[in-house]
Amino acid sequence: MGLRRSGFPQIDFEIVRMFQDEDVTFIQAAHLSGAREAAWGSMSFVFKPGDKYPQGHCCQVTVISADRARPDRSMAAGSRVFCDYELNDANKALVTEFTRAVLIGKRIDRLSEFVSRDKFISYNERIGVGYNALEVFFRSQMVEPKVFDYTKFVQVIGKGNFVAVMTELIFRDEPYNACDLYRIEAGRIVEHWDTVERQEDVPRPSNDTYEPSS
Repeated sequence: MGLRRSGFPQIDFEIVRMFQDEDVTFIQAAHLSGAREAAWGSMSFVFKPGDKYPQGHCCQVTVISADRARPDRSMAAGSRVFCDYELNDANKALVTEFTRAVLIGKRIDRLSEFVSRDKFISYNERIGVGYNALEVFFRSQMVEPKVFDYTKFVQVIGKGNFVAVMTELIFRDEPYNACDLYRIEAGRIVEHWDTVERQEDVPRPSNDTYEPSS
């Protein structure tokens, strides 16, 4: 759905993808200022009120460099079709292992166990198009000298063929929160969206305000 807010600045706001997994709701939103051609996007985990969070809880990561000059690579691009609900647990397990083994463990040699060689596309323009571009990106960024270093698995939720995961990483010696969204097809990751935000820039609750999943 799309919403327009009056006043200044003028902002277009669109919920791109949203799903619920038990007591947590994932929301991916795209934002477009009327004064600019560039958009920014956010990914949020919203917890229902309960014993741990009586007032509820929102963990959000925002990216400000999602350029809509390339609509085919924007936050709003790609599939929005949910399916394979019976594979929900298997797909969450796949993304969890991918995060722990490849991102945190730096086992780039295991990349093909998780990512489709034929169909993969990332909507992060810095990565490039296709499986080979992803492998090159990882090898250039995650080996010595490390540009970014995933350090902590925080939370994973999913709905059928879509899985979102919160992590923490070090980028150029600064701590960041990250959220990645994946679409799974036939046991492999075929689409990827991400947001990354420096922890010190975030006045709201950050990833370390709740216990990570085991």
